[in-house]
Amino acid sequence: MFLIERFMQNKVVIIGNGFDLDQGLRTGYNHFLEDGVLSGVDAKNVIIQAAHDQGEYWCDVEMALAQVITRETKLTENKDRQADIKRNYLQVVRLLKNYIEGLQRHRQSKFDDSVRSFQMIKELLSSDYSSVKIFDFNYTNTVGNILEYLPQKNGVEHIKVHGSIDDGEIIYGVENYADIVIPSKFTYAKKSHGDLFYSATRISDELLGANEIHLFGHSLGESDEIHLARYFDEVMSAETNSINAKQKVFLYLDPVNADACKERINGRIDALTNGRLAEFKQAVSVNYK
Repeated sequence: MFLIERFMQNKVVIIGNGFDLDQGLRTGYNHFLEDGVLSGVDAKNVIIQAAHDQGEYWCDVEMALAQVITRETKLTENKDRQADIKRNYLQVVRLLKNYIEGLQRHRQSKFDDSVRSFQMIKELLSSDYSSVKIFDFNYTNTVGNILEYLPQKNGVEHIKVHGSIDDGEIIYGVENYADIVIPSKFTYAKKSHGDLFYSATRISDELLGANEIHLFGHSLGESDEIHLARYFDEVMSAETNSINAKQKVFLYLDPVNADACKERINGRIDALTNGRLAEFKQAVSVNYK
């Protein structure tokens, strides 16, 4: 049951790659393809080839993996081809780790305190709250560095959903979707295959129990849908819609491309609610920042 105890002030923060981009880090998937892929690899690695044809976000690199697996599933009996795909996958993971490690090693400061991403965290920690849970989908240590710097009360929890370069392991992969089923022979490419896989229900549970949700730099992409789908399903249920006191959802837009950013987020919410964006906005209080 979806219950919000208004006196508790539980706050949940979802952080995606846009947070690091705001911090001035070249962590965009296009940056990785430009600077993190060795010369000649893009011509040989089928996942990198597919990624070049995708969009602008990290989830696009993950969806490129899904695209390759879907295509290669038709070659289920070709053992040599299956081995090639696994080598390509492990190569991408290795390149990702090396690229993020290099960014962190060469950055001139731990974080930029003059930008919106820092101010968002600072304002949250200086506000009234019983708990603040930060679900960080990035591999970097940016959020951790900011939390170490800022004063805070008890009740702040920082969860690295996809692992961390600092911990030596990252999660790169895909899960089953409506139009994609990952065959058992490609299980190694599932996010849930890794030891660090974060419970897919935990994030939705926390979102449902929050007074406020803050979304900064996360595209709500298909590759992370497993963590978010139940939240949107519950919000759209009749039981949820009967609640008078509205949950507040803050969506932080890229100020340089605010209109495009808003359109993309609205599009993803519309998809996650089966075309019921208007009803979602009636069930919760949506605020664009």
